[in-house]
Amino acid sequence: MERAEEEALARSSQESSGAIGAAVGTLTLLEYSFIIIPARAIHEAQCARPFVPQRSAPGAPAAAATRESIFTVKSIRESAIVMKQSLRLFNQQKGLGYLVGNLAFDIVTQTATVMVSASVMTISAMLLSLSTVQRIAEAEGGNIPRDILDRILVSNPFHVQVASGAIGYGWGGLVSLPLLIARNQLRQSAYRGWRSTIPGARSGLSHSLWALGVGNNCLSAINFYLRNQIIKALGNPYAPPAAPVIPPPAPSVDATPYLAEYGAGIGGFPVPPQTQSQSQPHPQPPQPQPQPHFEPVDQRSFTHKAAYFMLNKLVGLTATGLVGVAHLPVLVLFNRLSLNPGLSYSAAVSDILQTEGWQGFYKGIGWYLLTHSDVLFPYIA
Repeated sequence: MERAEEEALARSSQESSGAIGAAVGTLTLLEYSFIIIPARAIHEAQCARPFVPQRSAPGAPAAAATRESIFTVKSIRESAIVMKQSLRLFNQQKGLGYLVGNLAFDIVTQTATVMVSASVMTISAMLLSLSTVQRIAEAEGGNIPRDILDRILVSNPFHVQVASGAIGYGWGGLVSLPLLIARNQLRQSAYRGWRSTIPGARSGLSHSLWALGVGNNCLSAINFYLRNQIIKALGNPYAPPAAPVIPPPAPSVDATPYLAEYGAGIGGFPVPPQTQSQSQPHPQPPQPQPQPHFEPVDQRSFTHKAAYFMLNKLVGLTATGLVGVAHLPVLVLFNRLSLNPGLSYSAAVSDILQTEGWQGFYKGIGWYLLTHSDVLFPYIA
């Protein structure tokens, strides 16, 4: 009776978790379509359109004193209001077809980036840790186990993980660069064919975009790595319990005496009849394997689940803010160069410093935090 109650509770918990997962997935899809995509498009347009400050006189300096800091409470409040109005207006103007098309393009781009990054990172980890492979093979009696990749990634020292990660995500950034440029150009109605998506003399795009694409992909990976490290450093508070423990299978029983007792040998060959002296007690047939013991997957209270969710959002926002110190300037330059053929890296940097000051490299910081911190529904560790 207790077993039946436990299984019923487990099924109920699994159904509840499935319903919650479906609801979160739906909200994630809606958020990405109606918030993340418009936010990125607006941010790209802001970066591509240079800001021209007002000057008091033709010979006056670049009006640095009149530029208000973007980090004041007033600026943040005003930016939030502008962001809300911009999102509503953008969704009204573009329509559902634009959002669905961008969603499909983003799925293709992210899939290609992740596949290339993961594949190259795994190969790099194996090449950089041949001694680890040899040690694992020797421990297994000269055989290479099936889970060799997982064991390598876990047992590798930190410097090997960093090196393999840099190589993998670097190649992922290189391969996905034309797709990212095409996405930016399509969103801003600046697409001129596939040749315009490859930096070089033919497209007029700066060669610096290759380095910026690699930096963008690597810094995005560092963002997620930093989140996981912060959660681990905090001791994984409010985390869901571990998966149910399935009992190990019972040791196999030698069925030869059982077959011999009933006159059929292994392979169908006859077994000589046993003499009285060789007679054994009546053997028992092989016992069936024990069935897994089902337990509830997650019995946390709503308060603990909410605390876990909010903690992940706060950690994501913190990690994005820290990584954004280096990532946001890369994105600003990437967006400006990818949408302005003929503009060089040095000219873009000089223009930003002269017209906007150092704060120009952090233009659209609100959009960046919204699109990269997963502050709403995605990313539940």
